[in-house]
This record gives sequence, structure tokens and C-alpha cells, in this order.
Amino acid sequence: MEIFDLKLNDRIQIGDDVVIEILKRTGIQVKIGIEAPRDVKVYRKELYDHLQATGEKRA
Repeated sequence: MEIFDLKLNDRIQIGDDVVIEILKRTGIQVKIGIEAPRDVKVYRKELYDHLQATGEKRA
């Protein structure tokens, strides 16, 4: 696992196609933006786990 100490507007590049940007930090909350190609599905981990457990497909 990589651990980053990021400031507002810092960005992380993942592979060639995915960028994560820190948009806002308030106390313990962090808002991020994710740029990814349309064919890359992006989910919160909790939702992804639920979809995997139930066999549901998400668009």
C-alpha cells in the first residue's frame, strides 16, 4: 500500500489513464476528484464489495 501526505490540489497519477486530485480537506474529510476513461469503472470500496458479493452488475 502506498501512503501519501497530500495537500489541496495535489494529484496522483495511476498508470497512464487515471488521475486522482485532492479537491477539499475539512477536518478528517477529504474530497477527491478522479479522472479516468469511461471504460474504467470507479466505485467506493463498500459498493464494489457489495456488488461482488451479490453478483450485481453496475453500469
